[in-house]
Amino acid sequence: MVQDAEAAASISAHGTPSDHQLQKGGCCRCGRRSLDPEKARLQCYRDMVAAGRKVEDKKKDWYEKLAWWSDVKTKDGRHIFALVPRGPKGEVDMWIDMWELLCFAVGKMHQHVVTEDKLFAIVWCQFGDHRLFFPTLSRVRNSLHPNFAKNCEALHVVHPSWGVRLLRLALWPIAPDDFWDAFHAHERVEFLDQFIAAESRNFRLLPRDVYEHDKWLDQQAKELNDQAKQRGGFGGMGGFSGAGGHQESEEEKKTMEELRKLLETRSKQD
Repeated sequence: MVQDAEAAASISAHGTPSDHQLQKGGCCRCGRRSLDPEKARLQCYRDMVAAGRKVEDKKKDWYEKLAWWSDVKTKDGRHIFALVPRGPKGEVDMWIDMWELLCFAVGKMHQHVVTEDKLFAIVWCQFGDHRLFFPTLSRVRNSLHPNFAKNCEALHVVHPSWGVRLLRLALWPIAPDDFWDAFHAHERVEFLDQFIAAESRNFRLLPRDVYEHDKWLDQQAKELNDQAKQRGGFGGMGGFSGAGGHQESEEEKKTMEELRKLLETRSKQD
C-alpha cells in the first residue's frame, strides 16, 4: 500500500508521471542502490516512460502504427493493446529498436494500466521473430510498473517466434492451468476469433498487411508440402545430387513440422 501511494503521488493530473519525477534521475541499468527494490523499480518505470516521450516526431508517427489501443475488445470486455513491429511498408525483416518502441508503447498504456488501474490484453504479432534478446527482455521486465503484471488478462502472440514456441513446449509439463489461460500462441490471426467479443468482430483487429502475411504463410506451407511430395516421388533417385544433405534437410523439416503441430494443438486447447 505504501508503494502504491508513492506511485500515485508521482502521477500528474494528466495521468502521466510528472516531469519532476521523470527528471529525477536514476537508471534501471546501473540501478540506484540507495533505493529499496520497489522504489528502484518505480524509478526505472519513470525512466522508461521518459524515454518513450523523447522519441522524435517523425519516428513517433511510425510507432503509432506499430503500437496502439484497438477498438476491438475481448469477450470479457477488456481493451486490447496491439504490438505489431514491422517496417513502414510492412517489412517484417526490418530492424527496429525494440527498447525504444516498448518505451513508447508503455507510455501509451500508462493511463489505462497504471492511472486507471484497468485490465487489458495484448496482441503481439512477431512474424516469426520476437526481436528481443535476453538483456533487453530482462530490462523491460525489471522496468515495468507492477500494474502491468497485475492487470494483464492475457498475452496473445501471433505468428510466434521459434523461441516462444520452444518456451511453451518446455513449460507445458510444469506450468499451471492459469498460466495457459493468460499466455496464448496463434499460428494464424483467425485463431484469435474465439477470444474476441462478438460485437467487435465488425472491426479489424490488425492491419491489412498482417492478414496478407497470413496468406503468404499459407502459400509457403502449400509450396513446401508440394515440393516434399515431388521429391518423395523420385524414390532412390533422391541421392543423385547431395543425398546426405537432402536427407538431413527433410529430417529437420519433419521435426519442425511435428513441433508446430504440437504447439498448434495446445493453442487450440487453450
